[in-house]
This record gives sequence, structure tokens and C-alpha cells, in this order.
Amino acid sequence: MEITLNGNDYTHDHKKYSYYDAFVLDFDPHIGPVQGGTIVKVQGYGFADTKKDLMCRFGSNAEPLLCHGHKCEFRATYVSDSLVLCSIPPMSQVTYKDSGKNIDVDDWFDIEVAVHDG
Repeated sequence: MEITLNGNDYTHDHKKYSYYDAFVLDFDPHIGPVQGGTIVKVQGYGFADTKKDLMCRFGSNAEPLLCHGHKCEFRATYVSDSLVLCSIPPMSQVTYKDSGKNIDVDDWFDIEVAVHDG
């Protein structure tokens, strides 16, 4: 899981942080049904309540994913400075940007939390 404050620049060190000193410690669950809809609890500290600008992105800069041909990004729900909720899309909607190949049940992907500039 990676963190950003501007929606473009994500960390790449797997020790999640942001300018607000936000850190992702874990998320749960790590697996869900192919029909999607699973709510993932992203746990950490230092999250900011940015209302509509708080997003979850599926995939990463290194392995970007698309949902219906667009960035695989969805609004996240701020719960507290230590908890954000993200809803997982259906597997049938998720493809790899570079190859166009559908994601498979054996594939693992990143979940990133971002704050967009508006």
C-alpha cells in the first residue's frame, strides 16, 4: 500500500508515509470474492479527512490497473485518522493497463490511498 497527498506522487518504499505523517500499517481482508464489493479496512495513522478527494487506487505506478478502461480509482471513506475504507471492484472489470489482460484469481495487486487536488 502506498500513500500520496497529490494523487500523482506515490511512495515506493513499502513503508507508507505522507506529508501529514500518515502511515499504512495493514489492511483487511487481503482476499475477497470475484464479484467485488468487499470493503477493505485500511489501517494506519495520520489519515486526513479530505472529503471527496480521498481515493483508493488499485494497482500501482509499476503495474497500473484499469477498470472499464479508466484508472482504477474510487472514492474512499474516511472513518478516523487511523482508518480508511475502500470498496474492491469486480474482478471482471479489472485489466492490466500495459497488456490489456484481465486480472486473474491468482494475481495480487496493490491498493494505494491518495488525496487528489480537486
